Amino acid sequence: MNRVLVPTILLACIVSGCIKSTPLAEGELDSYWTLSQDVTLKAVRSQPAFGEAKLPSRWVVRQRPSIVWSTVSIVRAYDKMKSGAEEIDFTVAPAHAETLIEMIRDVRGVLENLAALAESGAGSDKALWAKTMANTLAQVESIARMVSLEEGEPGTHGDPKGLAAGPLVEMLALYLNEQADGSLLEDLDVDDIERLREVLAQIVLRLGFDLAGKQLPADMRLAITGMMKQTERMDTLESSLAEFLGTSAEAAPPAPREGQMAGALRIISKWGPKAFKMLEAFLAQWDRIEAIEMEYLELDDQPVLSVVVRVLPGKKVIVSDVMEFQPALVFRGASRMTVLPEDPQTGQTVVAFEPVGDGAIELQYEGFPSGLVRLFGFPLASGPLREVRVFTSLTDQGKSVVNVAILSEDSSDKNDPRRLLVYQDVRDTRLDRQAFAVKKVELSSMQVFNYMDSQRRWTYQRTTPPADGE
Repeated sequence: MNRVLVPTILLACIVSGCIKSTPLAEGELDSYWTLSQDVTLKAVRSQPAFGEAKLPSRWVVRQRPSIVWSTVSIVRAYDKMKSGAEEIDFTVAPAHAETLIEMIRDVRGVLENLAALAESGAGSDKALWAKTMANTLAQVESIARMVSLEEGEPGTHGDPKGLAAGPLVEMLALYLNEQADGSLLEDLDVDDIERLREVLAQIVLRLGFDLAGKQLPADMRLAITGMMKQTERMDTLESSLAEFLGTSAEAAPPAPREGQMAGALRIISKWGPKAFKMLEAFLAQWDRIEAIEMEYLELDDQPVLSVVVRVLPGKKVIVSDVMEFQPALVFRGASRMTVLPEDPQTGQTVVAFEPVGDGAIELQYEGFPSGLVRLFGFPLASGPLREVRVFTSLTDQGKSVVNVAILSEDSSDKNDPRRLLVYQDVRDTRLDRQAFAVKKVELSSMQVFNYMDSQRRWTYQRTTPPADGE
């Protein structure tokens, strides 16, 4: 649901008197507004292995105007990474940021395409499957060419600025492989597993064929990566891949069991695209940032990511539109974000926000629709953001549930500044499989908004009944 559309719907209901307000019992907010424990206190730094090489557990990325100095520091950091260094520190010039944004968009596109294939399931439109897979592999090739410094490859010019995002992409590939119990990369030898093109292509092919209910042919990866390396034009590559994949999948035998890797894909698709979209927003304002420090940790075998953002004095960074109905996030000074992709007890993705020194991360409800919502109904209050929890679930029967809880504070409330906004979206869908296409049919949907301060709860519920004839 569009971020502007949601407040507009709320506004219509506010004017018509649909927003309900009920008092809270004394202390009731205490049971809802409880911050998660700081997992970084018990987590330990982890340096994961990727093939025989170890990836850095800590990355420090600084902003420096000089393109020459940034290029030199990136190359040096890349050499340190390949030697197994625990920490790398490099600078990125603002002029490099747009190139990095393009690469990150390609990574996000890969994740979104695979998630779409997982949703359509085995037996879906074969032409659409081949087209989506071809587009995904073309994005993989675009990423590989940007990161690679190997000579003699089409589209590769030895430009090191793409290397700044290389460790992030390798970490993502490693995490997805771990979620699939190592089955995605088990066929790669030591040399191949250190080549990003081979790794990403293998992951896409294994997941794509598994989602289609087909066995991946033994020589498929070599044939696909050969086409990727030898074809210079990306549009020509995509059309050739689509034709080759469609023919190969048609001839491939059925997999013993369908969709065994879909679970791993759903885990990372819950947070991966949003995380990369947030990184895009920071890079778009890179000239306002002093540094970003990222640390890979582990707690009870669960990955934890700690990110410290340092904004230049007198500047602010605004991040919006990362997820549905997200108010603007305003970063000033230094602040820390701690990301737990999947809480082992609740299954939620938890993002905790904490100021460092005089820094601040504030939640701001901006724009015309939000202003009217505050005026007529929900008393949405801007102030420090403390925590975001996201829970998603998709059953085999087609019912999806999204629950987003935003814990924040009202800067103007000196008595009890705690505020809680909860958005729930429940949809019941089915896949209508036809001879040459798969159509997603929404049977019903329900959206519920709850906003609470220490005294009252405001609630709005919107239900869409099944369409006629469904």
